Amino acid sequence: KPEPCKKAGQDAALVLSELRYTCSDIWFLRFNIDPAHNFLAVGNNVGQVYVYDLTSLKSREICKLTHSQCTSTVRQTAITHDSRTILAVTEDGSIWRWDAAK
Repeated sequence: KPEPCKKAGQDAALVLSELRYTCSDIWFLRFNIDPAHNFLAVGNNVGQVYVYDLTSLKSREICKLTHSQCTSTVRQTAITHDSRTILAVTEDGSIWRWDAAK
């Protein structure tokens, strides 16, 4: 069983997984996990959304969603209940939508 690491004067924290992606050097970006806990979506500060497969112990990137006009920081993502649509809200007030291919 993993044990959280405690440092003097700090609360305990347990790192479950680390997901690395580019252009994410700002102080916060919100992510979303689908209701079945299979996928995680997170954006970066150049308008890209990364989707990760969480079904294995080694989470892996399964796709990167982009659009030539989506270039602002993605502050929040959302995945629909059926995991077929991903929304991204950007810092410029735009909402972007990607639908799974049928």
